[in-house]
Amino acid sequence: MVTGGARAARGGISPSFPGIADWLHAPAAFDPVAPGRPATLVNFWTYSCINARRTLPYLRRWEATYGPAELQILGIPTPESGVEHLRGHVEQAVRELAHPLSLGQNNSYRSWRDWNNRAWPPSTCWTRREGAYCSPRAKVTRA
Repeated sequence: MVTGGARAARGGISPSFPGIADWLHAPAAFDPVAPGRPATLVNFWTYSCINARRTLPYLRRWEATYGPAELQILGIPTPESGVEHLRGHVEQAVRELAHPLSLGQNNSYRSWRDWNNRAWPPSTCWTRREGAYCSPRAKVTRA
């Protein structure tokens, strides 16, 4: 099943992340679509959404098991309410939740719309080796 970012990129072309002002928990020269990793999972989330919080144990386990050599996991916080636009609130939630990912704050919703998302927490996986999108669960369990 192809979800989310299928509209952003087809045929193995890495998607873009428009509207990301800056990255948290990432090196200064961070490039989310840099070559070198066989698979990337993009997880759109918001810290106050219980469904998004329920994905964190899985993301942590996948990051510990497969990353960073085999799986890059990117978190894209996209606010559901007004206070979630504030970087300080996102940073506090990341500390409290022990969120393990590099994060691109998406206050403008440009990436959200470009990836054709409709509800929290969508995840999309793409792989450069296979040049196609895949179900996050199928990719991680096959790895």
